[in-house]
Amino acid sequence: MQHFYCSEHLFRIHQLVSLIFFIFKVDIIRAVSLQVMKKFGIDEGLELTVSKRGSPPHGGGEVIFKCPVCRNLRPLQFVKAGKVKRIRGVVFSTRVSPAFVNRLVEGARSILNKFLTDIYIYTDHMKGPRSGK
Repeated sequence: MQHFYCSEHLFRIHQLVSLIFFIFKVDIIRAVSLQVMKKFGIDEGLELTVSKRGSPPHGGGEVIFKCPVCRNLRPLQFVKAGKVKRIRGVVFSTRVSPAFVNRLVEGARSILNKFLTDIYIYTDHMKGPRSGK
């Protein structure tokens, strides 16, 4: 949380493997953490984009993170637990045929459709110089 209390806007370009510590994918941080930060009032100008995808072992990915200055955080109160209404996901690939990504999406949908019908899985295929080293 140290970046939120800066005196200037934060703009960083990180060049790394798109898997941070091989546990947290950049897409998970964008889909979950940034949405929680927006609930605290940090929303205008907050952005995390993947300009290049890098896979292990050489990496070569590039992530652009922008965060505005925030003087105050809005308090939150979670009163009751909700139900799962929809599923959203990201499947990405580098340097393979896009057919692999589509097969992964079809496989995930065939299993998840048994539980929910509102499923959207975004596919992101990088090739050439945008696929890292």
